[in-house]
Amino acid sequence: MKLAIASYLTFSLFEIVFGREKVRHAYCLLEPAVRGGCNEVQNLWTFYSEENECRLFPFNGCFGNSNQFQTLEICEDRCMSPKRKSITEKPASAVFL
Repeated sequence: MKLAIASYLTFSLFEIVFGREKVRHAYCLLEPAVRGGCNEVQNLWTFYSEENECRLFPFNGCFGNSNQFQTLEICEDRCMSPKRKSITEKPASAVFL
């Protein structure tokens, strides 16, 4: 019993000191968002899970998925691993203003 308590306390202390890996939302693992098929152009952010980065893309208002965000900050906060948070402005495709 003492060993179990000592193990639990050691694990808890390790978790407090080194922190937990951030749990990502399921939509962060979806394919990166695509442009869409309608005429309403809006620049949004999408998350590329394999590269662990958010990229800007032009969204036309149709056929999107949940992997799209209004701001870079929201995209990074919800999806990016805390090990590599940095501003990424590499476009996913051509950006329309």
